[in-house]
Amino acid sequence: LVGNFLGDIPVSILTSDHFDALVSSWRSKGLAERTIRTRINTTSNMLDWCVYKGILSANLLSYHKKTQKRIGGVVDIHNDVLSQAEHEALKAAMLSVWETKRHQAPQLNNHFYPCYLLAYETGMRQGEIAALKWSCVNLATCTITVEANLIKRTHNLELSTPKTSAGFRDIVVSKDLRNLLVEYKGLCGDTNRYDFVFCKREKGKGLPFSLNSYKEGFDAFKKAAGLTRPFRFHDIRHTNASLMIAKGVPVPVITARLGHSSVEVTYRTYAHMLNEHKEKYQAVIEAL
Repeated sequence: LVGNFLGDIPVSILTSDHFDALVSSWRSKGLAERTIRTRINTTSNMLDWCVYKGILSANLLSYHKKTQKRIGGVVDIHNDVLSQAEHEALKAAMLSVWETKRHQAPQLNNHFYPCYLLAYETGMRQGEIAALKWSCVNLATCTITVEANLIKRTHNLELSTPKTSAGFRDIVVSKDLRNLLVEYKGLCGDTNRYDFVFCKREKGKGLPFSLNSYKEGFDAFKKAAGLTRPFRFHDIRHTNASLMIAKGVPVPVITARLGHSSVEVTYRTYAHMLNEHKEKYQAVIEAL
């Protein structure tokens, strides 16, 4: 069943987006929750074996178990999104640190404010943000080019190409985000020497922060913002998608902006959000 859906995609380049789409496709077919949970557990066991063999660095399905919510006695597995209040609380917590520590050592927590807003506005994956270089940031045209992804291979970090060929993309950002990046670039000093946008400086070199640093930093700000429910850094990407869907952005545009391999992946991943949006518009039309 998993093989039929994922086709010939090598296990080593599978992402959480693929498994989001897989679970969404099962739900869209009306499968019972018990059946879906059984399939998730079976697939998760397979991925655990891949981690044990060193093929994968982490089980990409494990988060589905962490984000299960019980609604009406039924476990609902879905993509979490931030509410506006939660977004503002996170921004306030990060801005407080940014305003007091942005001139200090280039620790990720000190600069998490621009990092978070970049993820929130662009929907870039965590690895894509970690791998972003200043050479891919065109401040004149407010454009960011995604051309690399940071992944973990066993115990080492490795720069690779984006998850799919569609991952190579240009993303236009707002002038507010552009101005924030201009300010941040001024704080970074010699960007020819330290070419990664978010990097630690060791022995005269700028090295990208580990993927775990993003998790730890985001978890710290969640706590400061009073956000206690399960929510990952990767879910900022889903929040970005939900905002575009709510604003009526055409699905092909969402596909291109998120770097999905096809429109079908976008439909499968966000089937429930798209259906809810369609139902709301239908209700408005019927009320006229």
